[in-house]
Amino acid sequence: MCRYDKRRTTEHGIRNELNDKPALKRKLFTDDILKNDEPVKFYMGFPTLACLMAIFNLLKPAAEKLKYWDSNKGKKVNFQYRPVKKSGKRRSLIILQEFILTLVRLRLGLLVQHLLDTPSISKSSVCMVLTTWIFFLTVTLRDVLLTWPSKEMVRLNFPGSFRNYPSTRVIIDCTEIFIQKPTSPAAQRATWSEYKSHNAIKTLVGITPSGFFSFVSKLWSGSTSDRKLTQKSGILELIGEGDHVMADRGFAIRDLLTKRKAFLNMPPFSKKGQQLSKKSLKTTRSIASARIHVDRAIERLKDFHILPGNLPIPLVPLADKILIVCAALCSLLPPLAK
Repeated sequence: MCRYDKRRTTEHGIRNELNDKPALKRKLFTDDILKNDEPVKFYMGFPTLACLMAIFNLLKPAAEKLKYWDSNKGKKVNFQYRPVKKSGKRRSLIILQEFILTLVRLRLGLLVQHLLDTPSISKSSVCMVLTTWIFFLTVTLRDVLLTWPSKEMVRLNFPGSFRNYPSTRVIIDCTEIFIQKPTSPAAQRATWSEYKSHNAIKTLVGITPSGFFSFVSKLWSGSTSDRKLTQKSGILELIGEGDHVMADRGFAIRDLLTKRKAFLNMPPFSKKGQQLSKKSLKTTRSIASARIHVDRAIERLKDFHILPGNLPIPLVPLADKILIVCAALCSLLPPLAK
């Protein structure tokens, strides 16, 4: 091909791209977000662009074979991927754009309507992409970034700030996610949180001493007590003999841990009408300074702004998976405790 023909071909390609306004808008959206580390942090919560692309490249081979979630078959087929070439409707977005769209939805908590304005695709396509990728990321990230570490692994990464509590295996706490008010009176009562005075769903989370999520329970109704959630979550089965669990005063679980020959570290209670002794005050401050890292971890989790707002009722069935994905992505950030 001569130089003139090559130039004509290039110019023809550029004209086609400029005329395809939706495709151009999607490309500009992707290029803008992937300029450098700052937009990657803001829009998607990844520490660096290099980290984002490393995770994407790990996911890409499987993502190219995704079978999209179908709302008409949602009760039967939620998600699957096969080692065969994907068939069906042509993709509106390239794989990287789908990945970014999902992360932006989780990080910024944007409504679907806002996402429609950004990459120029239909509402049904956005919902299909988001649901498919949330299922996909749950499966692929959970076993890599959200695992219960061995005692040896905890010991190797043990921070100096926990030197007074060298046997700590996990720091636990519960957190609630507000949801829109259900229409059913029974659902309203079940999800009502007296503590938050709002309809909510509730999870128990555990972090390692260095501040990474090691456990995230399924979501329960907002009225569930911390003790019951601890019993039902499955975390007790992971705790071994000699392990120390750190928690706040609300966790009346000492007897549950004693049965497993484990121990509970929590701030001491003051007796009615009496002040804490100097020793108890010192213990309270010491535990609080160590336990604060679970609060900071939950803050990180809720930096994914799909979680702290009023979660729409149609998203509640996906909430468990959204929570897992967000917690797993937090593991890509630097440790909280040193």
